[in-house]
Amino acid sequence: SLSMPNIPEVKFDSETHTYKYKDITYPSVTQIINEVMAYQYSDMYYANRGTRIHEAIGDIIQGEIPLAEDDITEFIASFNKLDRANHKIIAIETPLVNLEYGYCGAPDCIFNDTRVNVLRDWKSGGYKESHCIQIVAYKKMAEMCYNISIGESELVYLSNRGYKPKIERLTEEEKYFKLFLEMLDIYNF
Repeated sequence: SLSMPNIPEVKFDSETHTYKYKDITYPSVTQIINEVMAYQYSDMYYANRGTRIHEAIGDIIQGEIPLAEDDITEFIASFNKLDRANHKIIAIETPLVNLEYGYCGAPDCIFNDTRVNVLRDWKSGGYKESHCIQIVAYKKMAEMCYNISIGESELVYLSNRGYKPKIERLTEEEKYFKLFLEMLDIYNF
């Protein structure tokens, strides 16, 4: 069995969407990307819906019955079409910190599928290149915190019609991590 090293205790404040470790506030991966790329939700409904989808999926993975309002039932049906047999869960939305570079975040799901450790991020919208930047930043942070190697990083695009999700596996990892570090420099400037 996988023994968990001492995971730094990172506190997440959902009101202010901030992460703290030892009373120091660190920017989140999404905060860094969104600010540098000047992303804004045109409608907070979609941000809120994404949060509710993530919460429902977290409940399902932990064997609980999710509270799923009408506007997310198709996304949940899509998630339920994933093969999750033999997945040994390592973490679900656990706040982590990368002390080497000074950022935080909470990867959606890390599990072992008997071959490799896999990091997955749930997406309820369309593909954006920034998703690749986000997931590689999570991967580097998770590998450091858990002292494990993550063999596959996957973006899971859930269908709003309940179809099987599309899984995009991360390639060009070094390019995307370099981009993330450049964004972090701009953010910290």
